[in-house]
Amino acid sequence: MRWPILLGFVAFCFLCGLFAFSLKLKWMKKRRILKKKVATTKKRFKSISLKVTNTNLNGIHLIEIPGFDDEDVVCSRLKRGELVIVPKADTDVQLGDILHLVGNPEGLKKMHLIIGEEVDVPVASLSGEIRSERVVVTNEKVLGKTNSPSRHP
Repeated sequence: MRWPILLGFVAFCFLCGLFAFSLKLKWMKKRRILKKKVATTKKRFKSISLKVTNTNLNGIHLIEIPGFDDEDVVCSRLKRGELVIVPKADTDVQLGDILHLVGNPEGLKKMHLIIGEEVDVPVASLSGEIRSERVVVTNEKVLGKTNSPSRHP
């Protein structure tokens, strides 16, 4: 009478182990696919620092520069003299500003033609008192509003 119960228990344990193993295989396959995808994405993105020399761009908002609207390139830093900021879409661009851009090579090439000359600025020199905050808004009435005036130029 004990053998059928013991045999059933062993079969149950075997099936549980088999099920866990199949889940692990699926997880490993998904992980491998994700690693490949991340590796390909890393290879696609490049960065460049450009000095604003195009006089047509002086005084306009960053988002108004042709090429930023198609989202192939983002501006991660703006250096104006010794001041380094994380620019927003409405940040005004001035002649001589250095924009650090990140994106795909084709988009960066297009931005190079529009903005101005490439400069060799070490990314480490583009750090400063940069602060980034992430806020989760749960009240729809405050969406799109600010809580303080902008401190960025």
